[in-house]
Amino acid sequence: MNLLNFKNNIYKKILCLIPLSLLYFPPSYAELKIEFEDSDSMVKTIFNEAYNTMGKRVGAKKVNWSWCEGPSSYDPLRHFICINNNLKNQDLALAFTTAHEYAHHIQKTIYGYLDREKMNILKIELQADCFAGVILASIPNFYITPDDANKLLEIVYENYGDDDYDGWDHHGSGHNRHLSLRSGLTFGSSKGARKDNYYKVFCAGDLFK
Repeated sequence: MNLLNFKNNIYKKILCLIPLSLLYFPPSYAELKIEFEDSDSMVKTIFNEAYNTMGKRVGAKKVNWSWCEGPSSYDPLRHFICINNNLKNQDLALAFTTAHEYAHHIQKTIYGYLDREKMNILKIELQADCFAGVILASIPNFYITPDDANKLLEIVYENYGDDDYDGWDHHGSGHNRHLSLRSGLTFGSSKGARKDNYYKVFCAGDLFK
């Protein structure tokens, strides 16, 4: 078994073992009810809880982070995440972005590197969206109800879509990012019992194809 297949098998087993504390919900109609003192508190909570759940399962190191003026991003060499200042006080968008960037940290830990020259960037980004759904569905301090996390999915659909389909750094259309996040929420909220039709496409795909 080569190293890539070994790591792929590890991460698939890891996702099935993630400890979750949330009730089952239909992800298309769910919302994140979040109560934090401020945006810093939210980001710290997501990082800490992600480390204690998904992070520990893959053996991820703790990350450092700060607010920044430019786009939110993950630096794999420093295990550092910057979150765009404009997301302060935008609870749902901030929660998604924070979880998405931490998902890149999970990917880096699983694969050992994220070579964006050799790997499929679109698949990297959509898998990170899926992992973000799993992360958010794993945090005890977030309560997901059947009444409204679809606001989060709508935000991702409307504001995170990338229409530069031929661009080398294409992250996925709003529709694909919505479906990928939804797939992660479905998997996470069901404690790994449910894999929707998009799970294999977005969550467990080969990042090198």
